Amino acid sequence: MSGESAFSQDDFSLFEKLTKMVQANPYLLLIIAVLLGEEFLFHSPEKSSPAWQELLSWPFLETSDDFIALMQDESPPALDVPVVVFGHTWCSLGSVEFKVWVRGDDQPIDIKTNDDNLTVEETIYPEEDMDVAVAMIERGARTMQQRLITFAQDIKPDIDIDLLQDPTMTFQVNFEQMVKKLVLVMTETAYKHYSAWYDSAFKVLKGKKWKADVAQIFGGQPANTRSRCGGG
Repeated sequence: MSGESAFSQDDFSLFEKLTKMVQANPYLLLIIAVLLGEEFLFHSPEKSSPAWQELLSWPFLETSDDFIALMQDESPPALDVPVVVFGHTWCSLGSVEFKVWVRGDDQPIDIKTNDDNLTVEETIYPEEDMDVAVAMIERGARTMQQRLITFAQDIKPDIDIDLLQDPTMTFQVNFEQMVKKLVLVMTETAYKHYSAWYDSAFKVLKGKKWKADVAQIFGGQPANTRSRCGGG
């Protein structure tokens, strides 16, 4: 089984990566991809906006926990609660989709297939519609269970496989834990947006301040960094 998530990478790059993964391991039985879409395309704070002024007034990068603590919405982080700090949206989740593939009888997984028996795409947010996806995941898990039994028997033909064949063993998707992890991904993405913007904007700000300080030292004239001796 293999699992991948896509937030910072586009779908095309993800599917290309999965295709190469199957080429490297054609016996994969189950692949699960989680596709997360931002509600709005992220953009940096406008110059002189409240977020720009407040966050750049600090001479250091906030830690992730301290940054998230600045969220305007005081309710606990959730999928439907965008990360807004000083009036700027740093991450807002628009959708969470699950794409599932299972291996056919005698062919490797085909990432490009549209065969309903081999792939399915459903959503967990904003609406939860995962019945078919969960059924396909369980089907893939059962196939892995059977392959494990076969593998164990190949190693030791007289092995007791009763526990491995237990029909009460089921693959269960813990949606509560999954949502918690997705919320964590959302807040981590917000912090990555903030830290990348801060590093870039602060360097520009420091550069402008350095030029202003130098200009003040030289009486408002541009600094000449070359030393000149003599005339001519």
